Amino acid sequence: MKLSQSLYFDAAHTLKNRYSDIYTKMCSERIHGHTYKATIVIEGEINEDGMIKDLYFVNLMVDWLKKKLDHQFLDEIEE
Repeated sequence: MKLSQSLYFDAAHTLKNRYSDIYTKMCSERIHGHTYKATIVIEGEINEDGMIKDLYFVNLMVDWLKKKLDHQFLDEIEE
């Protein structure tokens, strides 16, 4: 059984150090942002209560992830 939950967040980043030619590199250092969609999927066996995980804990994970990423500069967040 799989359970998924999606979230949206807004964040900024650059494309720094991804291109070799000077013109593209100069343009890629500009900070720009996007609205992202992330989906968390958990999979497991159904327990005796008929669930794979309490939705409360899934929501805690989603909230933690959103607080870590929303309105952040992604270049500063470790992968």
